[in-house]
Amino acid sequence: MLGGFAADALVGIAGLFVQPRSKQRHKGLVVGIYVAPDHRGSGLGRGLLSALIDAARRSGLLVLQLSVSVGNAPARRLYEGLGFRTYGIERRALKLADRFVDEELMSLDLD
Repeated sequence: MLGGFAADALVGIAGLFVQPRSKQRHKGLVVGIYVAPDHRGSGLGRGLLSALIDAARRSGLLVLQLSVSVGNAPARRLYEGLGFRTYGIERRALKLADRFVDEELMSLDLD
């Protein structure tokens, strides 16, 4: 997990989960990306994700994967701007009360 701070307050996070199984250890899953609303657009999200990508490369990972809710254009622009590409859609990935949200599956080759 990486954190982004403003003064002493944690205002952004980004995490990386590495697959534990030997046949999948070359992949990492980007999880828990969040930037507080009053700090969005400041470049903090890009900085956190860039640092995560650098750490993944240094650790020898070959692929990063993440998902983004369909319709979340700002997040999608961030991910595409850092080189992530869509490889599929997971229908009904999230259930929020009585409605479902599809997620776009994205990956970045690190080699």
